Amino acid sequence: MNINKIINNYTETNNFEINYKNEKLKISYYEDILNFNEKRIDVIGDKKLICVNGNNLIIESLFKEFVIIKGDIKSISLEDYHE
Repeated sequence: MNINKIINNYTETNNFEINYKNEKLKISYYEDILNFNEKRIDVIGDKKLICVNGNNLIIESLFKEFVIIKGDIKSISLEDYHE
């Protein structure tokens, strides 16, 4: 195993998290973005499908560790995801 990965896993939790604050949705340690348009964004993380529905949705920040979604968010649903 890579020493950097061992240290990173020890010092960081690397847990899948969803936080909504200041009209922004932050999804940490996601796996993939399945769908992206101004009305719906679907994100996979921890074998879950997060469906964000609303208007004028945008991805404000996109990094390997997290994604921040901004816009007029109407609903957020969490479902089991199986490939």
